Amino acid sequence: MISGLGYSIVAGTTAAGVASSHIVWDTAPVTMTADEAVHASAGEHRRGSEQRDAEAFLRDLLAAGPMSADEGANAARNEGISEPTLKRARKRLGVIAAKDGFEGGWKWRLP
Repeated sequence: MISGLGYSIVAGTTAAGVASSHIVWDTAPVTMTADEAVHASAGEHRRGSEQRDAEAFLRDLLAAGPMSADEGANAARNEGISEPTLKRARKRLGVIAAKDGFEGGWKWRLP
């Protein structure tokens, strides 16, 4: 495989105060193929899809009303939704976590 040179385009300002951009070359060679780069980019898209799926899962799960946080987390785990993805989905949907009485557990509900 042939290695290449990596770079970034960085925004800046000239000495005269004019907005400009310039190239900053990476010091390490690029050893990934174009196919690998495209595949990595598709992985970023897939993570966005996983997030949307987690949000849809939560909306469906909580549509009938409040649910035990433990039950919700277990159901998400059974669906293959990771804890960080579930947490982001809860935040984006504004899921409310509230204690169910003094000795009760936590419950999730939609706003």
